[in-house]
Amino acid sequence: MKKMTSMEKHLLRSLVLEMLKKNVSGGFIKSTEIVWFIPQLKNGSNLRKIINILRQEGEPIISNHYGYKYTEDILDLFTYSHSLRLRIEEMSKAYKGLVKYIQENAPDMYDFK
Repeated sequence: MKKMTSMEKHLLRSLVLEMLKKNVSGGFIKSTEIVWFIPQLKNGSNLRKIINILRQEGEPIISNHYGYKYTEDILDLFTYSHSLRLRIEEMSKAYKGLVKYIQENAPDMYDFK
């Protein structure tokens, strides 16, 4: 699949943000539903990229196994950000373990310094 252009990302960013903000139920929206309503996304992978961009811009979007939700509830945001930090720490440990294996078994292959 081709990379999204900056114009496509901007359009999709606006559509996804508007959908999440206008969610009248206040609950989570499944990724499959978002992709169905915004077919230009094409798949959940592109949706995750757009959600990541929105979060980097400071949009208060949380997620769980139920889907995505725009929230201004500080406790929800704190809980989600704490969970995200813990996942990042665990991913960092996994990365370090893989680098260690590569360095021990193929030291000339990559320079991780």
